[in-house]
Amino acid sequence: MPQFSTPEGNPIETKQIDVGKMTFRDESDGSSLRYYANIGSLGLSGEVDRFLMRHPNLKQLGGKVLFLYATLIQLLNCPQFQLKIRLDDDSEFEVQSRLVAVANGQFFGGGMQVAPEALLDDGLFDVIWLKEMYLATFLRHLPKVYFGKHMGIPEIQHQRAKKVEVQSDENVWLDIDGESPGKLDACFEILPGLLKLKT
Repeated sequence: MPQFSTPEGNPIETKQIDVGKMTFRDESDGSSLRYYANIGSLGLSGEVDRFLMRHPNLKQLGGKVLFLYATLIQLLNCPQFQLKIRLDDDSEFEVQSRLVAVANGQFFGGGMQVAPEALLDDGLFDVIWLKEMYLATFLRHLPKVYFGKHMGIPEIQHQRAKKVEVQSDENVWLDIDGESPGKLDACFEILPGLLKLKT
């Protein structure tokens, strides 16, 4: 039953959505905890956040242009990190990747539809990661991400999971809904139906 109404007395529908819980290392290598409703990610997205933190004057570019510019700049500096990933209780696997997204929602980075099949209320993360990819290939396919048309690219992997663990011996920075509060190692866990959302 609706629990809210507009000033005119019309009912406002609500729905329960999932929330992501993420534990990770902060900048001092201490343990930290954050919650998010949209997307937690790592690698290139974390590098973009930290670039924008160092250049706050660029915010005047706004939204899509800002994140596209920062992404292109950081692509030149961001390596393909050696990562260890475990999804739920499956075996750990290793991958070289510039980006991993643990998505509850679909969009990040000023309108990039990185996880077009993600649902806010299905009790699962959509986990997207890039396999080893040449820079030229990445740039050629980048426009597709804005329209969610990238999922058929062979180097892009997609699975669903309730728990995601990512480790690395390198400094790999995180992105949580547009902020970079820390780095790997990290554990992502889905908390089903935790947040009430007005629709």
